[in-house]
Amino acid sequence: MKYENIKSLILTILVLTSLVLTWNLWTYQPAFDYTGNEKLLKEVKISSKQEVGNIIRPAQMIFHYEEIHYGTTDSQEISRLAKEMEKWSIYDVNATSMYIEEKDFTSFMHGVGKMEIIFPDKIPLPTLRYLTDFSDEEIPNLTIDRMMIDLNSEADRAEPIIYLVNYQDRRVYSAKVHSMSIATLKNVFYQTAVRYSEYAAIKAEESRFIFVPKDPVEMMKMHYLSDTINPEDFKDALFDVPSVVTKDQMTSGEVYTDSSRIMSVDRSYSLLQFVNTIAADMSNAADFNVIERSIEFVNEHSGWTKDKFLFAHWNQSESAHESAIFRLYVGDYPVFNREGLTEITQVWRNNEMYSYSRPIFELGVPIYNVQQNVLLPSASETEQELLALPNFDIKKLRDIKIGYELKRDLANPNQVVFILEPIWVYQYGDSWNKVIFSEKDELGGM
Repeated sequence: MKYENIKSLILTILVLTSLVLTWNLWTYQPAFDYTGNEKLLKEVKISSKQEVGNIIRPAQMIFHYEEIHYGTTDSQEISRLAKEMEKWSIYDVNATSMYIEEKDFTSFMHGVGKMEIIFPDKIPLPTLRYLTDFSDEEIPNLTIDRMMIDLNSEADRAEPIIYLVNYQDRRVYSAKVHSMSIATLKNVFYQTAVRYSEYAAIKAEESRFIFVPKDPVEMMKMHYLSDTINPEDFKDALFDVPSVVTKDQMTSGEVYTDSSRIMSVDRSYSLLQFVNTIAADMSNAADFNVIERSIEFVNEHSGWTKDKFLFAHWNQSESAHESAIFRLYVGDYPVFNREGLTEITQVWRNNEMYSYSRPIFELGVPIYNVQQNVLLPSASETEQELLALPNFDIKKLRDIKIGYELKRDLANPNQVVFILEPIWVYQYGDSWNKVIFSEKDELGGM
């Protein structure tokens, strides 16, 4: 081979090699070690997700007869109602509150043939779109805590009227409804309401009543073993870069920190608390919906456990933050605990999570051999106990419920066992308190 041919061949090889190396350089993606950051690349799943409509539910149905009221909190009955509500399409909402004289408000709301659908707390009207349809493109930004349907006057209407009510403020807004069957509401719910418990009307103000089961209620006091949720899962879900989080062992649990966030785990109470200090001095946008965003936040780390949590409370504060609380339910009843072990609580600032508090346990296997029946006093006895409290102002009484108190069973030091004890509770202002009956000391105190 001639010298010129050899030189041309070598030059060609060098050019081709240069092209290959250049291509590899352009398309190369280094195989970084993601050992510390791999959690950022996948969704953290602690338990499960929930639809918004499964978390925000009506808490109670009340049916008014002639001087008799029937009501229910039965979850199966509430689910039947929810299926009916899914068929409805609300439209033509009158954003101006109806004028109803104070003397007529009680008969308007609680007269014969009236049906009330009561939510556990006030909610923004747009949030109802997860429970029922709205035909209007824009939903007025009203706040309501119940719906009222007049089953007497709606029979002949082509499009029935529904009343959207902020009961505390006596504000009533009317709206029309497509596909709401008055006949179904009458036949399936109202006319058969005698199968529900009779309710007593406790007068809190001149035209504001609280409806509670009238007769003594027998319930079961229960014991449960508990299952602990691994707090490491929450570390991976709540911190942006889990690999830089430091963990300090404390007497009662652990504290996890990075440069701006703190997560403490109290194992003695099975409670987790998370604080994002970056959001401490921020305020929320005017259109921020904290209830929906809070549900979405828990869904992002699949944080709804096998225990049932339902929306319980929403608060807008003048200090530029909003909060939402979701409460544990067992069967048809809410569960209360003074350490916050039965609540998932979130506080938001500037659309950022500021604080997050929740239990890190699930109710496990029930212990049947220690269960016992408890007879709760009647509504009239409960009212008498409240009125006898020192400095009690009944105008500040917001609600009364039957529920459970969650307590730790100290007789089992080697196992985490929780007791669910039936109780009457009352909402005074924004706080829930247990009714202490003077002749029933076995109920104890919260």
